[in-house]
Amino acid sequence: MIVDDNDIDQMICKRVAGKCSFVDSVVSYLYAEEALEHLETQRPPVPDVILLDINMPRMDGFEFLEALADSSVDIQSTVVVMLTTSSDTKDRNRASQFKHVKGYLTKPLSKESLEDMLESIDS
Repeated sequence: MIVDDNDIDQMICKRVAGKCSFVDSVVSYLYAEEALEHLETQRPPVPDVILLDINMPRMDGFEFLEALADSSVDIQSTVVVMLTTSSDTKDRNRASQFKHVKGYLTKPLSKESLEDMLESIDS
């Protein structure tokens, strides 16, 4: 799942994910509250990985994580990777406070960075 308010970033993520052999399908949302609604109403299955932008209108990535933690969605097996333009240490530290956030990547996403991140999580 991709949650990012930028169409171009979503297109890049979809292309990169499509080049990875371990990706079966991708769903994407421009707004975090739409992704949250999807997770609350279309379960199971939940996505294996959520690529989540931080800076979005209406509900940012951190608000999404807080709302997800307060919801009834079972994301025990879901890995969240923050995918953002922010290299701010405060954002990185804040992201690490959420137990499902297992990675932090800066844009643009590359096949190598995604594969490296997911391999490090699996090991």
